[in-house]
Amino acid sequence: MPVNTLKIDQVFIRNSKMHSKKAIISNIIAIATHLNMEVVAEGVETPEQIELLKSLGCRVMQGYYYGRPMPVHELGEWFIANTAAS
Repeated sequence: MPVNTLKIDQVFIRNSKMHSKKAIISNIIAIATHLNMEVVAEGVETPEQIELLKSLGCRVMQGYYYGRPMPVHELGEWFIANTAAS
């Protein structure tokens, strides 16, 4: 089974010490890029985290900043409300 995505665990992203882990995150992204893998950062909760991850070359992120887990029957309504707001 081919592997084409590497996920950066939220332990590296969440909390106020993310900047102290910048070198680790940067190297994870560099290795994944060298291996032609997509990188997904999980646990993103703030605009500051997004900016730092973007500056390090991470293009795909997930976390509470974008939305909390919800029942599938609420997804359509949430999508409409958040698409109209942007």
